[in-house]
Amino acid sequence: MKYTNLLITDFKSIRKRFLCQLAICFCAFLILCTIYGSMIHMGNQFGLISGKGSIWNLLAYLFMGTKYAKPEDFQFFQVPVLWCLIYLPGLFISNDFTFHILEATGIQQLVRLKARIGWWIEKLILAVLCLIFYIIVFGCALLLYCALSGIPIMGKMDLEIFAYSSSFAPIEEVTGLYWVFRLIGCPILVLFTLMFLQFAVGILAGPLLGFLASSSWLVSSTVYASPFLIGNLGMVLRDKSITDTGIQAGGCVAVCVSAIILCLFLICIAARRKDYLSKEQEDT
Repeated sequence: MKYTNLLITDFKSIRKRFLCQLAICFCAFLILCTIYGSMIHMGNQFGLISGKGSIWNLLAYLFMGTKYAKPEDFQFFQVPVLWCLIYLPGLFISNDFTFHILEATGIQQLVRLKARIGWWIEKLILAVLCLIFYIIVFGCALLLYCALSGIPIMGKMDLEIFAYSSSFAPIEEVTGLYWVFRLIGCPILVLFTLMFLQFAVGILAGPLLGFLASSSWLVSSTVYASPFLIGNLGMVLRDKSITDTGIQAGGCVAVCVSAIILCLFLICIAARRKDYLSKEQEDT
C-alpha cells in the first residue's frame, strides 16, 4: 500500500511534464504513420502495388531499420531514422521521470520507507509504468491512424506491400505468429532491456550516463550485426530469415534476458550499498 501511495505522489508531481511529452510523442507517431501513408499512396498511383496493406505493414515499415552491409561496401553505415525516433523517446521518458522527482518528495519517501532500497524499488516501478504508458500511446496512435485512413487492423501482412516498402524481393510466406513476435514482442523486449540498463547505470553513475549507455548500445547496432547488440532484434531487416546478413533472433533474446537479470542484480547491489552508506553517515 505504501508503494501505491508513493507512486500516486510521484505521478502528481510529474503529471504535467509527463502528459506533455506523451502528447508530443503521439503527434510524432501520427507524422511517422503519415509518411507510410504517403509512400503507399504513391505506390498505388504508379501501379506498383495495390491496396493499403494492414496494420502489420505499418508496423513493419516503422520497425524496418536498415539492412546490415559489410564495412567494405560504400554505404555500410545507414542510420535508421524512423527506428531511432521510436526507441529513443521511450528511453528518455522512462529516464527523465525516474530521477527528476521533487527533492522534498524524495526526502519524505526515504523517511516513510526507512531504507534507500525501497526508494529505488519505487522508482523502478515508476520507470516501468512510464514505459508502459509510452507503449500504449504508440499503439493508440497506430490504431487511430489506421481507423482514419482505412487501413485494416485485423488484416494479414501483405507481402507485396512489405517488399515494396522494404525494397526487397518478396519473401516467402511466414506465419502470423512470426510477425507478432517480430513486430510486437521484439521491440517491447528491446525497450525494457534498455530501460533496465539505463536504470542500473543511472544509480551507479547518474541519469545522464544511464541514458547515454542505453542509447549507445541501441545505436551501435546500426554499425554491426551481432546478437550482443540487441538493437538488431528490434530491426526487421536484421532478421536472418529475411536477409542473409541478418542474425538469429534467439541469440538476441538470450542476451536481452541475461541483461535484464544482470541489471536487476546491479540495481539491488547499488541500492543496498547506497542504503548502507546513508545509514553509516547517520551513525557518524
